[in-house]
Amino acid sequence: MFLLDNQSANPKKVKQILLFATLTLYSVFSFSQGKEANIWYFGVHAGIDFNAGSPPAVLLNGQTNLSSGPNAGSASISDDNGNLLFYSDGTRIWNRNHIIMQNGDNMGYKSTQGAMLVKDPGNIDLYYFFNHNVQLDFQYSVVDMNLDNGMGGVVPSKKNIRLGSNMTMHLSAVRHSNAEDVWVVAHGLGTNLYYSFLVTADSLHTEPLTSSAGGYFTTTTGYMKISPDGQKIGSAVYNGNADFFDLLDFNDNTGHVSDDFYLSIDPFNAFGVEFSSDNTKMYLTGLGTIFQYDLNAGNPQAIVNTQVSISNVTVGNGALQLGPDGKIYFAIQGYYLGVINNPNEAGIACNFDPQGVFLESGFSSVGLPSFIQSYLKDPEFTASQSCFGLPTQLTINNINGIDSVLWQYTVFPNTYTSTLFSPVFLFPNPGNFQVSLTVYSGNLQKTVIQTVTIHPAPVPELGNDTLFCANETINLILDAGPGAQYSWNNNFPTVNSTFVVTETGLYHVRVTDINGCVGRDTINITRYDAATADLTNLNITSPNCGSSDGAITGIQFSATYPFTVTWFNAAGIEVGTGNDLLNVSAGSYAAEVTYGNNCTQTFGPYSIADNNAPVIASALPEDDDHCYQGMGSIIVTPESGSVTDYQYSFNETDFYPLTGEITGLTANTYNITLKDQFGCISLPVSVEVQNVEGPEIYCHPTHATGADNGMITVDSPNTNLTYRLNFGPVQTTNVFTGLASGSYTVYVTDEFGCETQCEVSIENNPGIPLSAMAGDDKKCL
Repeated sequence: MFLLDNQSANPKKVKQILLFATLTLYSVFSFSQGKEANIWYFGVHAGIDFNAGSPPAVLLNGQTNLSSGPNAGSASISDDNGNLLFYSDGTRIWNRNHIIMQNGDNMGYKSTQGAMLVKDPGNIDLYYFFNHNVQLDFQYSVVDMNLDNGMGGVVPSKKNIRLGSNMTMHLSAVRHSNAEDVWVVAHGLGTNLYYSFLVTADSLHTEPLTSSAGGYFTTTTGYMKISPDGQKIGSAVYNGNADFFDLLDFNDNTGHVSDDFYLSIDPFNAFGVEFSSDNTKMYLTGLGTIFQYDLNAGNPQAIVNTQVSISNVTVGNGALQLGPDGKIYFAIQGYYLGVINNPNEAGIACNFDPQGVFLESGFSSVGLPSFIQSYLKDPEFTASQSCFGLPTQLTINNINGIDSVLWQYTVFPNTYTSTLFSPVFLFPNPGNFQVSLTVYSGNLQKTVIQTVTIHPAPVPELGNDTLFCANETINLILDAGPGAQYSWNNNFPTVNSTFVVTETGLYHVRVTDINGCVGRDTINITRYDAATADLTNLNITSPNCGSSDGAITGIQFSATYPFTVTWFNAAGIEVGTGNDLLNVSAGSYAAEVTYGNNCTQTFGPYSIADNNAPVIASALPEDDDHCYQGMGSIIVTPESGSVTDYQYSFNETDFYPLTGEITGLTANTYNITLKDQFGCISLPVSVEVQNVEGPEIYCHPTHATGADNGMITVDSPNTNLTYRLNFGPVQTTNVFTGLASGSYTVYVTDEFGCETQCEVSIENNPGIPLSAMAGDDKKCL
């Protein structure tokens, strides 16, 4: 067992603000999830029964006698059907016949919150009874309902077992996020420590999770509540002029209390605290009134700014307790309970009645029974899916205690209803639908309205069936928005919204958008037959020198009809249309066939030489280019005559005097034609000038050994090189010495001005001193 001994703890400073996230949820009435909280006993022989409906029936058979002072808390528990099992004032336990339970006396000490009763998640007949003793020890006992012929009794070996010492009387409980286990939370005296004990089907975990958060509790008195959704924890510390109230974050998965969100209020006589069933409002008693706070306002200061007094009369201090009908009950000393009738509503619309329930001969003190707060949360439901065109199943998250239901939503002028616990609706269109769920539990009913959003399914449009050009591809492009995934032809989903088609066939896509909605489309893609050129009857007519009476005829082009044929010269200028090209000068010509959906295919080039045109005997590369500096050259030799009798051209349009060697060429492929003094133009000859990159180098570092003695050696198969280190001087040697550790750049330049560089790091690897001993002498080697 882990025993708590509370000492001082370091306070935690509050720095951050956490915004709330809420569901769109509205409530009219409420009932408990299950009926365990349907019967209350408190005060002096006072009691109420919610099994009869709302307002509750008054009970006069209670045995509690809590008449005065702040330590007037109690506890009650019923079974799942609302039948009383037992109740307590913190010192004694009475069974359902209002007789002290077997071994149910001397349980502890009266306290502000009395006791907390928790059903064992693993055994429907066992209950944990948490309370305090007079020494402010926090303790537990186990009640076994099988004892005393089913009336229940406290197990002798599990009675008043101490869990911790020096504790306040603050006590609350809520279900774990797994909806099965239960967190029971207590607080240390003189510290800011919260202790969260976990009750599971296996056992009570006696070593708690300890959290340091909020203010220091310097008194034992005041109420602590966890919100029904298990996300916030509020504590009122009643200490005369030093009162305060803390609102903090609670993690119903880990049991951790944190002041990432921390709201602190300094009211006088802070005592009772409670949350509305929809978790949007918080209520606090102090200064003779009840304050309401809107938890959806945002940061802590914004929430404080929403403070409003909901009572138009002065009321004393007392406990606040959420009831199974969704109303909050207020313990006013006297014969009435105050009632906040609509606690989910803002301001005075919450409708506080200081005389909401007349207790007849029963008398209310300042305490009310404590329950697991999860019993009192609003029911919620979820939608199985939210995509238009598919059936949507609505499921209640917890049906415990629900006898019957009524669902409905309206799309004017029609109203759709169902009495099934988990109905299936086919919503008529995409949009937001206000779905109403009314649940009935005994004589209580509750209506909640949640927004169910039905999203439109994505509609991928691949377009009409189409054809694409030979030797080309086609891109199928979609856009279903951020987060969408695309499965092309049943392949694994990907975020790539473009699919490249290279072959004919039937293509289909499955698109899943960010909401999980699915759309599909298909497209059949075929390819145009490639155009052809039949050269059987090709005839090239050479023009007379300098004239334009040349022709290319006899080619039979074929393509998907309709098609066109356009001729271009070497400069890319259009020079004719149709199958035959007429009236052209010497040169190279290509035919472009256009067909189908702007498909193009080029045939040629076909070259025409003038009659008696010069002939190029040879055209050879002389010099390579070096690192694309324009250092290449070509030697052209005509078949006859002197080179000076000719001009050359690379584009069959612009001609320049030929000297034999053409220089200043960058690496490329050149189509060379010659023109003689009569204007006759030769057939072209193709020559390639290649490029030579910079020198090939290998850099080798020699690391320093504790001094500036590093070295870099550069090896290369090239010759006539110069070397430079960083931006230092140029040298002809390939070694750099006297280098400190660091990073260096080596630049190596060849005789053509082409440069290659390498990055080298010199490390500092100091040598290891070795010693040789000779008598008393030592020498480093």
